[in-house]
Amino acid sequence: MEILPISPSLTGIRQGAVRGWSLFRPGRAVSTIRYVMQLRNRLRQGHIALLHANSLRACILGGVAGRLAGVPVVWQIHSVVSEPMMSPAAVRLMRWLARWLPDRIVCNSKATAACFSGLGDRVRIVACGADTSRYSGNGRRPGVSRVGMIARFSPLKGQRVFVEAANQITADRPETEFILAGAPLFGEDQYADQVRQDCLTSPNPERFQLLGFVDDVPSLLHDLDVVVQPSIYPEGFGQSVLEAMMAGKPVVASATGGLSELVEDRVTGRLVPPNDAAALHGAIDDLLADPAAAAAMGNRARQRACELYDIKVTVRSLEGVYAEVARA
Repeated sequence: MEILPISPSLTGIRQGAVRGWSLFRPGRAVSTIRYVMQLRNRLRQGHIALLHANSLRACILGGVAGRLAGVPVVWQIHSVVSEPMMSPAAVRLMRWLARWLPDRIVCNSKATAACFSGLGDRVRIVACGADTSRYSGNGRRPGVSRVGMIARFSPLKGQRVFVEAANQITADRPETEFILAGAPLFGEDQYADQVRQDCLTSPNPERFQLLGFVDDVPSLLHDLDVVVQPSIYPEGFGQSVLEAMMAGKPVVASATGGLSELVEDRVTGRLVPPNDAAALHGAIDDLLADPAAAAAMGNRARQRACELYDIKVTVRSLEGVYAEVARA
């Protein structure tokens, strides 16, 4: 395996900060061109049969390099390419490049694929899978109820909405514990500080636990009764939601983006309007009030997740895309 490092001037560009041809602006243009040409040369020298680009930045850099090297390109898109998650200029750029650079575009959900309508049969939907052997359905744990959220700290994810809903729950269920796992990754430390402050100024601050980054997610899920994902804006998929389902946990998620495809409302979990703390509170409270119904939802969620989203299914689907490109 060989790693071709990217210049820090390029790694600092995040999805929400892309503005049109930002990779080719003064100060970045030299780094962009140098990297594309280095990658093109590596592709030619290594007689690479196919290039798989696995982030929006990689799709642009790898897509251009692949085309220059005469190597087929597969884009894998994990994000909803639309406003307000990206600037209008960035959305136009990605959709324009999608017409010319990739031979196939692999999207993780229908919501993501809808951003590339009009590209015919070049778009494929391959959901992100997980290793089912790491998770076991364990139902509701005895003792104090624990409601958790596992996500990077970001305004997109909606931790502050969760804290607001939790405050409403503690009015009637003061013994309930609320767990927030995750950390800010992309310069979102200020938002994380706001979440911490929300917890500290809560009427029941002792009921909140902020764990930071958690490596052993299956063990954490084992100790939760309900998992929430109150995303403010559409997400492409929802990996933590999938993992919670595999662990047999009922999930309360926002009815938007790929989350709506994962969770079947009132069957495998609950869907609520985005950015609605009152609705989130009501759905969580319903699950806590009826443990039997919550356990049944969790069991159905695990069955659905294991059948549709096993990592082996994902691998076979990607191999099928590679075979299509190879035959073309």
